[in-house]
Amino acid sequence: MRWIAANPNTLQVLSTVSVAFLTLILIIVNVIYTRANWRIMQLMATDLRLRSQPIPKIDHSVASAGATPNLVILIDLRTENAPMKIISLVTELEFSDESKVGIEAKEFKDRILPLGETFRFRWRHETEKLFEDYVVTLRYSDIAGIGKYESKYDRDEDNVQTSVLPK
Repeated sequence: MRWIAANPNTLQVLSTVSVAFLTLILIIVNVIYTRANWRIMQLMATDLRLRSQPIPKIDHSVASAGATPNLVILIDLRTENAPMKIISLVTELEFSDESKVGIEAKEFKDRILPLGETFRFRWRHETEKLFEDYVVTLRYSDIAGIGKYESKYDRDEDNVQTSVLPK
């Protein structure tokens, strides 16, 4: 007890150093906790995006309508994994003279396709040109609007290019 009374300045220094040391340890622990929490939040956000991202499945064909110069475009659209909001659906036809015609399904714009249902699109396009190829472009988003996507389908059923659109 006498030592405490005889050395108040030393006690003040020891007290200050111990408080500074404990504060430094608290800051380090908070940084570690915050970083771990941030990583978990990133994993949760990624998991939510993957669970809510719709996966479109399209059966498509373009064919001549008998002996007439009409083309018939048939598209069956369904979704897997999550419901989907259709932003646009465009079929681009290419002809032998290298001209192109885009046909958009405006009646389905901003429509929500529930999980397990199929939308059937059927158009007729009158032309005198010789049909060569086509590309179907589907722009869609998830219901919450977290992500917007674009998928391009060509004549080969297995060739699908999907990209994320900027917000």
